[in-house]
Formats: sequence, C-alpha cells, structure tokens
Amino acid sequence: MVQLPRDAAVVPAVSVTVELFGNAKLLAGRREVDIAVPGFCGIQALASSLAEVVPCLVGGVVRKDEAGLMGSYVFNLNGTRFLEGGVVALKPGDRILLFSSQAGG
Repeated sequence: MVQLPRDAAVVPAVSVTVELFGNAKLLAGRREVDIAVPGFCGIQALASSLAEVVPCLVGGVVRKDEAGLMGSYVFNLNGTRFLEGGVVALKPGDRILLFSSQAGG
C-alpha cells in the first residue's frame, strides 16, 4: 500500500494489462485485456474498469455492484504481490493477474 500524494486527484490514468486465468479466461474468451485506471487506485477501481471492458465477468468474477471481486478471486500485481485493499501505485505497462484463489489457471 502507498500513501497518496496531495495531488492524487489529478493523477492521470494509466494503461495496465489484466491477465485472466481459469474461469475468468473462459468467460471472457481471451487471455488478457487492457484497461485504463487511475495511477493510484484500489481493487474497486480495477474491478469496475475490468467490468466496463468485459461485462460478461460481472456476477461470476466481478461483484454485481462492481465494488470488487467475488470472494474466490484475487488480483496480483506483476506476479509479485497480492492486492488485498488500500491504494496501489500503478505504472503504464503493469500487469495485473486475475485468478481464482481456489484453483490453478
């Protein structure tokens, strides 16, 4: 988790790639998707942006209210750490892995 800079409200959007695994990949019919998110964002912004680009994930992977992921799914940043809450600093080109915490992909 990072501390927000004072001017966080003006942080531009960055393009990140979400890699889909398991059921998310099957539902979406593709391995990855590019989304635009604020440079400082949390799970809700990631889930909402993903739902906007791949609406078929809503209800099965992304919560119906788009406020996060369904309980058995998790985001991981660049394969190095799980995103559990709070705000994360993202850079253009970052890769967000989305997979079920219950099964492999």
